[in-house]
Amino acid sequence: MNKIAEALHLFLFFLSIFIFEKCNFNESDTKPKTPKAEYTAQDPGEWEGMESSHAPLFTVEKLEGGKTKITVTVKENSLYNASHYIERIGIFNKDKIDIVGKSFQKPAHGLPSTRAELVVKDLSNDPHLKVYLKCNLHDLWTAPLFPKSD
Repeated sequence: MNKIAEALHLFLFFLSIFIFEKCNFNESDTKPKTPKAEYTAQDPGEWEGMESSHAPLFTVEKLEGGKTKITVTVKENSLYNASHYIERIGIFNKDKIDIVGKSFQKPAHGLPSTRAELVVKDLSNDPHLKVYLKCNLHDLWTAPLFPKSD
């Protein structure tokens, strides 16, 4: 029984090291990490280095009948698996109320989805609308649907 307990303890130890390395844990970083309400490619906060797998990328396509299709994905999806997956992709307004969204379940097997096609009727050019992606481990990532032009 002691050998099983020792093996389990050793396994958990190495698993914790693996998880810390995957999440960009750095012991030399002594600054406190304050969670943010949302993260962006330009401001990834504590999740620096994860922008390509978490910041939403999207295309906007005008359809007939006043509809708009927004296809949302991420640049890099190889990190996602049954324990690290996207919970929801959508568009919300300045009050974080969903305009449209698609939820994803924890995958039972295979690779989780990292893409959603969202169709909205009569979409306004509201500069406060944001495309979002919610990761089960790395919080809420957003990008403006209609970026401000300089």
